[in-house]
Amino acid sequence: MRRKIGLFILSLWMLFGSIVILNTRIHGDIGLAELLKSNYISLIAIVAMIIGFVHYLQFNYFIAGSKNIPSQIVEIENINYEHLTFLTTYIIPLICFDLSVNRYVILLPLLLLAIGTIYIKTNLYFANPTLALLGFHIYRVKTHTMKDIVIITKSTLKVGDWINTISLDNDIYYAKLQKTRKA
Repeated sequence: MRRKIGLFILSLWMLFGSIVILNTRIHGDIGLAELLKSNYISLIAIVAMIIGFVHYLQFNYFIAGSKNIPSQIVEIENINYEHLTFLTTYIIPLICFDLSVNRYVILLPLLLLAIGTIYIKTNLYFANPTLALLGFHIYRVKTHTMKDIVIITKSTLKVGDWINTISLDNDIYYAKLQKTRKA
């Protein structure tokens, strides 16, 4: 569950970065306390980006771990469009919130909580535009041993490739392309 939440927070990097860009106000000669007070929304977004980065580091550490025995891909479907679906459905509309209005400041975290809950409960947390920017791909594959699973990988995969997998959740795996396969 913690990994899912972390990947969801990571998926919001573009939103948090946009919030920082759109809401940071740098004034002339004011003290640090006043600067921080006038930019609290940007500071919260920066903290959220740091939390996302920490979860990304943890994810990278996890996927470097031991893998299952290799399996060969027999069917594959590229579902990278899921990244764009998340981006256009959630991130872009939320960027348009006017965070100088208090009701939007209250509404944004409530919507993020609702969206996050839905994405985590329905296992759509893999539809992560930040992972796409970091070079990851999403595939729906069938192997000889696993049927209809979602693969997150940095490799470009095709039918016949041998992959090593690590389970992220039910039917969602990180996969690494096996360079050679001994008969």
